[in-house]
Amino acid sequence: MIEIKLSYKLGCVLYYVMHFGDLQFPGGIDKDFHFFVHPDCPFKELMLRTLINKCMDTELPRFTASDEWGLDLVPFGFKKEGGLFVAAASDLKLPTACGCH
Repeated sequence: MIEIKLSYKLGCVLYYVMHFGDLQFPGGIDKDFHFFVHPDCPFKELMLRTLINKCMDTELPRFTASDEWGLDLVPFGFKKEGGLFVAAASDLKLPTACGCH
């Protein structure tokens, strides 16, 4: 079973821990509003979707993310700017696999 539980970590705006059997993988948004995930997390898209779901329609400033997710972040509302992906909360979205928008 996979569980993603809200937790607390100093220096994070939002922090979750994914539990997969006996394994744990952290992910969240740091104080600079940068999305991060543990490099060994086996379900990075699930963690990303959890974070985006919490951040959509908030008053938080712009978010950043890097290539550590191993996913195309553009369908999630991010735009490439230099070496980072950036998005305002109002730009974030949860695309479906069916092609419905």
